Amino acid sequence: MTTRKLTVVLLTATLMFLLAGCDYDFLQTGFDAAQTKFSPEVGVTASNVGTLHRLWVANVQGGASSHSTPAVATIDKVKYAFVATSNGYLEKRRADTGAAVWAVDNHSAGAGAEGTTTSSPAIVTPSGGTTQVVIGSLDGHVYSYDARTGALLWQFPAAGTYTLVPVTTSPTVTPGGYVFVTVGQQFSTALTCIPFGNCGVAVTWTIERIDPHDGSVHGAWGLGGGAGFAAADSGGHIVPGSGVGGPSSAAYDPATGLVFAGEPDVLPDLADNILDPSSGVLALNAPDSGGGVSFAWEQRWSNNFAGVAAAPAVSGGRVFVESNTGLRSFNETSGAPIATNTSAHSYFSSPAVAAGTVFATTDNGYTRALHAASLAQVWTSGQALDSGNNPVDTATPVVVGENDSKGVVPYVVFDTNGNGDLKTFNAAGSGTNTAIVTINDHGTGKGGVAVSGGVVFVQGTDGQLRAFGR
Repeated sequence: MTTRKLTVVLLTATLMFLLAGCDYDFLQTGFDAAQTKFSPEVGVTASNVGTLHRLWVANVQGGASSHSTPAVATIDKVKYAFVATSNGYLEKRRADTGAAVWAVDNHSAGAGAEGTTTSSPAIVTPSGGTTQVVIGSLDGHVYSYDARTGALLWQFPAAGTYTLVPVTTSPTVTPGGYVFVTVGQQFSTALTCIPFGNCGVAVTWTIERIDPHDGSVHGAWGLGGGAGFAAADSGGHIVPGSGVGGPSSAAYDPATGLVFAGEPDVLPDLADNILDPSSGVLALNAPDSGGGVSFAWEQRWSNNFAGVAAAPAVSGGRVFVESNTGLRSFNETSGAPIATNTSAHSYFSSPAVAAGTVFATTDNGYTRALHAASLAQVWTSGQALDSGNNPVDTATPVVVGENDSKGVVPYVVFDTNGNGDLKTFNAAGSGTNTAIVTINDHGTGKGGVAVSGGVVFVQGTDGQLRAFGR
């Protein structure tokens, strides 16, 4: 081989390696099992994010936005986006064009109202098995579909005589392929919860570890009892996120084998319908090799009668938990409290963690960056409320980027606000951090953002799935 040909081969190999390092699938709502919402994508940086523009828009079913997050996966060398629709379907679309591949009824039929389903799809490929899409449903089950064909593979629970509660949390997939879900079982007791008035029914919540080969349970643990969902729309459909009692999705650290979940509010006295004002976070030993789960530690604090509905995030030996009374951090293995920031509070938004910084969307309309060690504020965005003065608290930040050769952090933080705008921030800001760019393409969305291959995927407030790139 000549020197020139060898040089071309080496340059091509180097380019392919660099391109491969830029492209990461976004397989679940927290990007990884630890729910860090941090992807080492390098296709979008603080220097080029201002050039983002719409690549395509897809007419998904339902006509209204969903608060779920798309999943993006490469299957048979083609990238696809999986998205939950507002009228209860799960759709598979080509990530390069938005073209529909299949759609299945996820048993989450609703009136088409915004946020009919909040469970997000997750992709899992069991050892020796078929690549699947798993997602919670408003009928109380978790369903698994063949990612290639859309065929139903299994459902959990398979059957039962008890009444199930809508699964509005999202499945969490471990590196070993297990699926953690939080599910509820309804008591017959109706509650009148003070100070909230009629808050529905009593529910027992559990965290389940499912083997995706057949949908069987490999370890479960009770998260406690709580209030059910309070409100229903005009068609009698339960409105996700309207209750205060539900727990969170799980976060899993494969390095320690610990799984974490926000707890519901509890009802210590069903006869008197008394709500306990405290809730917290539960940690369980759950090795990724399977087997049973066991108690590790628990922390509870006064939470104004609400459960911890936002998924914890695990990074650097700390567990970060956001609730309506603030953002807290705990030692991952002992559960010892480390720090609290009461200004970073939200019912449903989960924090993101990258490079020693925690990013949080607060329910008063801000995006904040805080030191991971102390939770002291580094920067805050300008307030972002919609025309009805209603802040968004269901969106969750997503961070992309990596350290460059000089140690600079060109990370970009993506977030959505109460207007449905998609905002991007330079993670290395300070003080009041103005967005690098704001995209409002028919109300870009109030749900989660997925970034893969330098492309940003988000559902609009009009229900459409949009892709933005350079």
